[in-house]
Amino acid sequence: LERCEAEVLEWRKRQRAAGEALAEKRRELATAEGRLESLNELLRAENLGQGADAWLEEQGLSDARRLAAVLEIEKGWEWAVEVALGSVLSAITVDQLDSGRFEQLRGLASGSLALAETRKAGETPRSGTLAAKVMNAPAVVQDCLNAIHVTDDAATAWQRRQGLAAGESIMSTDGTWFGRNWVRVSRPQTDTQAGLISREREREALQTRVQELQEAVSQAN
Repeated sequence: LERCEAEVLEWRKRQRAAGEALAEKRRELATAEGRLESLNELLRAENLGQGADAWLEEQGLSDARRLAAVLEIEKGWEWAVEVALGSVLSAITVDQLDSGRFEQLRGLASGSLALAETRKAGETPRSGTLAAKVMNAPAVVQDCLNAIHVTDDAATAWQRRQGLAAGESIMSTDGTWFGRNWVRVSRPQTDTQAGLISREREREALQTRVQELQEAVSQAN
């Protein structure tokens, strides 16, 4: 009898632990889903007008990834790439831009929309430039970054700016950007102003985590 009672107590203990673990997973799932929805709202705000949203839906591109989501950037250089590419990062990626796609885009009734090919560059990026900080970069990205030299700190960039050739610039890891006769400083101020690259990365990680949690909760029920 004592053995049976001990087994029952152990079973109840395991059930209680399983219930607590399930409750914790449900709380984590609710938090992750809430954050994911907030990120989706922020990213939807990047679309410039209802006309652009409607056009993407008509073309079957509603779920196409933005350029920011496909970039593999060397750690520490994400913000510099964000500063350099700016609104280009919001471009919707397509396999190929052809005359048919261009004619369709010309029919955009309102708003603003950019498309970018995912085709890889056919040449090695220039050493010592921001292009070399993006692995397997699409050609559009390499073209934009090949003339931007890099250095770890703004003080060094300041000293090197006078040696730049026409059309060249130099940027430090914190996004301080110099031309021969100009300087631009960009810093994210709040979560809503955090870089598009970081938001896209967080969204993709959350999507994976939400799916894992949904499967775990479903199996536990």
